[in-house]
Amino acid sequence: ERRGLEVMIERQDGQWFQTQPVRFSLDAYGPDAVASQFASLRYVEQLQPQSTDASSTADAPTLEQMGLDNPRAVVTAWSADKSWTLRLGRQSVDGHGYVQLKGADTAYVVDPAFHGAVLDQPINDWRSKTLNIPAPATLDHIGLHQDNIIGLTKTEGRWHIDGEGVQRASSEAIDDLIAAANRLSITGFTADNPDNLTLYGLEHPHLQLIIETPPPTTTGDATQTEAVTRRLKIGRTGLDGNARYATWTQDDESTCVVFTVNASTAQALTRSLDELRDPRAIVASPKDIREIKVQQAGETSLHVLRDPQSGYRFAEPQPGFDIDYSTSHTLIQQVCQLEATTYTAALDALGDPIADVTLGVATGSGEVRFSVFNHGDDQVILNHGEGVGYIVQSDDLVRLLGPPLGLRKRTILDLTQDQITRIALKRPDGLLYEFTHTADDPDAGWMLMGYQRFEDKTLNALLDALQPLRAEEWLPDPASQGSGWIELTVDVKDGDPKTLTLNPTDRTAALPGVESGFVLPQPTVDLFNTEYRDRTAIQIPIDQIASVRIASDATDITLSREGQQFSSDRGEVDQAVAAGAFDTLAGLRVQRYVAPLHLRPEDIDFSVELTTTDSETRTLRLINSESDTVTVTMDPSGDQDHTGWFTLDRDVVDQLRAALTEIESPTK
Repeated sequence: ERRGLEVMIERQDGQWFQTQPVRFSLDAYGPDAVASQFASLRYVEQLQPQSTDASSTADAPTLEQMGLDNPRAVVTAWSADKSWTLRLGRQSVDGHGYVQLKGADTAYVVDPAFHGAVLDQPINDWRSKTLNIPAPATLDHIGLHQDNIIGLTKTEGRWHIDGEGVQRASSEAIDDLIAAANRLSITGFTADNPDNLTLYGLEHPHLQLIIETPPPTTTGDATQTEAVTRRLKIGRTGLDGNARYATWTQDDESTCVVFTVNASTAQALTRSLDELRDPRAIVASPKDIREIKVQQAGETSLHVLRDPQSGYRFAEPQPGFDIDYSTSHTLIQQVCQLEATTYTAALDALGDPIADVTLGVATGSGEVRFSVFNHGDDQVILNHGEGVGYIVQSDDLVRLLGPPLGLRKRTILDLTQDQITRIALKRPDGLLYEFTHTADDPDAGWMLMGYQRFEDKTLNALLDALQPLRAEEWLPDPASQGSGWIELTVDVKDGDPKTLTLNPTDRTAALPGVESGFVLPQPTVDLFNTEYRDRTAIQIPIDQIASVRIASDATDITLSREGQQFSSDRGEVDQAVAAGAFDTLAGLRVQRYVAPLHLRPEDIDFSVELTTTDSETRTLRLINSESDTVTVTMDPSGDQDHTGWFTLDRDVVDQLRAALTEIESPTK
């Protein structure tokens, strides 16, 4: 008791609370300090107060002089079975304080720390600035009242949205909601037990979060404790607009503390109903799926079983081909990872389903059933008896609702490298790459007929793609070969050659003996259409390049190298730009070689003349182009295996052109 106000502080379940005249949680530091000082309080002097009778001649001060006749504070402390009441008087000149136990005549002089802790710190300084909302795992009901009222209830460890039918809630979204509430920091205490909550917008709050923890588990004859309900109410904004008034109460408390919190942090508590839903359209783990059965138009369109030996297999009705393990595994992963983009509660307007799906699972009820309904051109609605439909992208269900052909085994050629004796790759322009084993010995390596060198890493990548060669998808009809197709022939030891034809534009392909057309992956198509001849057009190290002349119609420049330094016939030179030109030319790599063109002088963008330390020259003429590739002719070609015509990447050309535009040093 101090200044006419009685404050009660209690330790409950290890935490300090103010319980009178209002209830509010406290930080431990202040109450612990007072409790510790009270329990260990020692006096430095013991006094017998003198009587106020004028005839008294004692030296001791009176109760009035010590401030104990009308104490500044009265502190009562309770243990489990005992209580003490201590009256606090004024402090002496030297700073010590006077105290007296209630009902005793003796007064004591004590250290001033106890007076300071009790008298100098307002209770607001002890109050917790955070709400310490319990973790979602300890809750069994949450209410969020804003423009609408959302109720969330946990049953058997899973959260559901209150309402008609089962509507699953997202535990991650609820974790995030409680975390957002715990991020609220109290910026100030406004009023205790105000007469009018309307002043703060708390009679009809802007937002209210209600959480309920279940009663503790009890055993034997112990009395069951009731559930605890806590309410966070957030009212109107303060005058500056940066804060909102709020209260945090437990059960049906008649008292409250009005405080302020940051307005933007409070606004982060708002949630729509859809934001709290579990977005998973299917609650099942891929490892638990044992069966998939799809019925469309009253017929079973797909029936897949998990098989201990092969992984998966088709069940009745059999489609007449084997299943692809990788694609089937991906299908199950996709089904179990389906997530709604949005939701609909208008279930009566769905009409008839386009498919009914049954997933046999190894846990729980043993089955997960759901129906699929049309919802526009690129979306479908999934519903499995819940009070809401899950809207997902129809592309995510193509394999599930499509024909079994989508799950057909995708291995087109299943070869090993020791089976391959020859590879012939014929391009539409008549170019033929023919690879054979040298000396008919597979261990002796490969050679490209007609050429001394070739890109062995590119050939190895092609061999990897053939072991095995897999389709990206199957076509319902055979692929019809036309002009512009690439032909790949693979000779097989002790077997007939395999000749595959490919349309590089749409990636469709055909193979005799395979009745359906198919589509190959883009990386495989790129290997069918790339350059296999040695792509190093200039086989000259940088230290053997003496000078480089770069010229256009407007200007030209000659760069020379002396050791690690570069010079120019136009004065000082930017060393980095000059080095870039030399580095680009040394070991110049082409995109691919092309047939010669009829070249006119006006077609040339600029030219590059390279002179070696042995006075040999190479002249590159780069043709005007706005595409990503630039055609180049080089004289002499430097390699009789190749033509002197090829293409370069645009960034390589720009590296050479930089010498014309950036060669002058910025600091002369």
